[in-house]
Amino acid sequence: MFRKNWQYAGLAPDIESVIRKAGGCSAHTARAFASRLRRAARGIARNHWPSPFLIPGMESFARAFISSIRSDMHFAIALEGTEADLGISAPILQMAHERLTVSSQTERPGPVSFRAGTEILSADEGMAPALFALQTGIALRLATHPWFDRILAVIDFETTGFSATDSRITEYGLVLVRNEVILSTHGSLINPGIPIPREITQITGIDDAMVANAPREEIATGELASLLTGAGMIGGHNYTDFDSRFLESMFARSGRTPPILPVFDTLHLARAHIFGQTNNKQPTLLAWLGWPGNVFHRAVDDSLGCAFILRAALRGACGAHTLIEQSMPLVLLAGAQSGPDLVQAGTETLARQIATLFPGLPGENFIPAGSDRESEFCTRVSFDDPRCGAQIMELGKTIHDASLDGIVFLLENMPASSTLRTVLPEDGLMLELPGLGLLISASQEVRDDARIRQDARYDLIIRLEAPPAEGVAAGRLLDMRLNPLALRS
Repeated sequence: MFRKNWQYAGLAPDIESVIRKAGGCSAHTARAFASRLRRAARGIARNHWPSPFLIPGMESFARAFISSIRSDMHFAIALEGTEADLGISAPILQMAHERLTVSSQTERPGPVSFRAGTEILSADEGMAPALFALQTGIALRLATHPWFDRILAVIDFETTGFSATDSRITEYGLVLVRNEVILSTHGSLINPGIPIPREITQITGIDDAMVANAPREEIATGELASLLTGAGMIGGHNYTDFDSRFLESMFARSGRTPPILPVFDTLHLARAHIFGQTNNKQPTLLAWLGWPGNVFHRAVDDSLGCAFILRAALRGACGAHTLIEQSMPLVLLAGAQSGPDLVQAGTETLARQIATLFPGLPGENFIPAGSDRESEFCTRVSFDDPRCGAQIMELGKTIHDASLDGIVFLLENMPASSTLRTVLPEDGLMLELPGLGLLISASQEVRDDARIRQDARYDLIIRLEAPPAEGVAAGRLLDMRLNPLALRS
């Protein structure tokens, strides 16, 4: 068996067909392109993609959708627009949810529109139809989350210490968010009534002079109580173990009942729905997610940063990231002047192309080789296919940058007798394929696990890392197993 649980990152047949037609390429090249495109879109999709709820009418449309789903009904959308626009919009919408159906399509000139009952959603003149369909699909996925339409109160405190009993709050920050849109931002210094330790000032920058004329605790408590009146949930980063205790103590000292609201904690949400970061501390997460702010340990800035983490986690929870990545081939190829050039482009070029879809998207800030997808391969190549060497060479020609464009594929049914060595020495293993020599290296861990029998056949997970030269390609062996058919013989 493989050491890891490898998954085939397959393409929907209709998307693979679109890529092959636009790029004039094989299925293997189409799958490799989709893999690079997912990688290029990953950071942008997770972190910087604009909220679909900024589009007028989108919230109402999403409410109608989730009402239909909760009533155990299919949500039927009628599309109107040109034939070309409808042809690209329909498959993107269909990917949004299994209970969504395109009921009819009406050809007419002008921007594309979607109708569902009395709800009408029309694209802005400046937004491409494929992008409009994707934004609609994202909104519908976000609407499936139980927190949709709730006002989420994201709160952060700066304090004189770590004990909610003995320490006091020196500053609060509060951000009210609904459906990814920040409704309002609030914050204030608080006079704690006790000296601020020097070591705390070194962390927060808040000293006694700054809070001398700030509101006292009881006044700030009243302000917070008023601001939290319309909230549906309250939380922050490590809220359950830190901020909630300070909030309760502050309200108790002021003779008030703390707000009785459901609680969320972005520390726990990040552990469940954000992947690849080295740890889940707020500064680490924000750096990983590409947060544009750079001020920490001030309450308002930390609340805004926490809201950014919250958005990323909720998008992960309801599959919005995945939808963006899956739809990107249709979105980019719909507006491409040269499909073949785009399909052959490297990850960095594709990221810059994605960044042109919306003003302000960072073309340089994408996550290469996302850690949460390191157990995926994009296509299968069989040794028994006489074209397997040519197929691997074709894949290799799309590699422009080894660190970004490496292609992970499954080489099936490779006979040990077709290797130049029967063990894996440090300098690698040469595989003799029809028309191609494939030199692969392996980590010590994989080498230790390798048990190669001359009479056996193997399945190999290989990362192709460079274009072929003079009939030889280079790669890295990531995993291997005895072919299951060989095990049964």
